[in-house]
Amino acid sequence: MSLVNQIVGEGAEDSPVRALFSKIESLLLMLYEIAYGEDIKTFLSAILYVAIVDTVGSYINLLTILYICLVCAMTIPVLYLQFQEVIDNFIREVSEEKNKLLEVLKSNVLNKIPRATKEE
Repeated sequence: MSLVNQIVGEGAEDSPVRALFSKIESLLLMLYEIAYGEDIKTFLSAILYVAIVDTVGSYINLLTILYICLVCAMTIPVLYLQFQEVIDNFIREVSEEKNKLLEVLKSNVLNKIPRATKEE
């Protein structure tokens, strides 16, 4: 029996409470799988994010971090709308340069690494 059925009951199929508890249940299941190492990539990225937040939090007060996030959330969209063409052109140039560097890396380094042949 699902946790949602135990809390909400069997009768309310289309209630918003059932939808909310269903989302919470799926989130808890995902966190359970991450915590027990079933999804190792997400587990390692969660550890990395916690370490970054811990490091930043040891230098800056929580209210200061929240204030900086609020200011960025209010100003960055306005600045992007004002300078959209310039930003898009810059991102395009950076992306093209990145692709060129990746091609150089592949041709000079990665293609020279011997690879094992598949045995069937």
